[in-house]
Parts: sequence; structure tokens; C-alpha cells
Amino acid sequence: MAYSAWVGSFNIDTAKTAGQDQVVSWLGVGPAFTPKLILFWWGGAVGNGDAVAAGTYNLGFGAAISSSSRFCTMTMSVDAGSSSDSLRSQATTEVIRCYTDVATLDGIADFKTMDASGFTLTIDDQFTQTYRISYLALGGTDLTNVYIGKQYRSGRCR
Repeated sequence: MAYSAWVGSFNIDTAKTAGQDQVVSWLGVGPAFTPKLILFWWGGAVGNGDAVAAGTYNLGFGAAISSSSRFCTMTMSVDAGSSSDSLRSQATTEVIRCYTDVATLDGIADFKTMDASGFTLTIDDQFTQTYRISYLALGGTDLTNVYIGKQYRSGRCR
């Protein structure tokens, strides 16, 4: 089987409340494999297509190999305000976090499971906007020793 990969996008389901799951599957359109690593990224767009969101930006990156080994980093900056305002956050307890503005959390999604041809997220805080999330799923028998973590040496993170 060697290596398997699938790239795709989905929209956050705003009807899902805290504690509910959102399943993402490429079964029927892509190769059948259970991923070992999923990378997530977003730019703040809320449409059904992949587009660039202008103005205030809300972007981030997350990764997961299991429900206990995942992380998220995000940033946002408010556009066209009387004064500039920005926010950043990092967490090892979720894979997606978005804000409406620097004071208002818009939603959090955590990683639940790797599935045959997909994955499942759990909504920790309900989203109010249908953010477009892109992902890269990697798997296959030749992909081994997958790890998410950080290593500090001499006061620097690498």
C-alpha cells in the first residue's frame, strides 16, 4: 500500500452543538484508507468554495494523530477598525479554533477519531459561521512512527 494521501475541504456545520460530532469522509470519491495524520488549515472564508477571505482575517493550522495527540494554532486581526486589534492562540486540546473578533470566541472543534476514509471531529463550542476548513490526510503502511509534540533544546523550540 505504501503511502496514501487525500486532500479536501469541508464547512463547519453550525447546526452541531457542543458535544455533537461532525464526520468528514471521502468514501466514494477518494482512496479507501484510514489516516494516521491529518493536517488542517483555514483562512477565514465561510463560503462553500475555496476562496480568499478579505478584510478581517481568521486563520489557523491544526494537526492530529489521535484524540489525545493534537494541536491548534490560530491568529486573527480586525480590519478597518478605528484602532488595530489582533489575537493569537495555541492549544494542545483542539484542532480548530475561530473567533468572530478578538473578544468573541466563535467555535472550537476537537479531534475524535480516524475513520476508514475519513475522520470525526467533536464540537467543543458551537460555531456561528460555516468556516471553510481544508485538510490533508496521510496514511499507508509505509507511514510509521507518527508523532505530534515539541522538543526544547537550549531554550529554543524546534
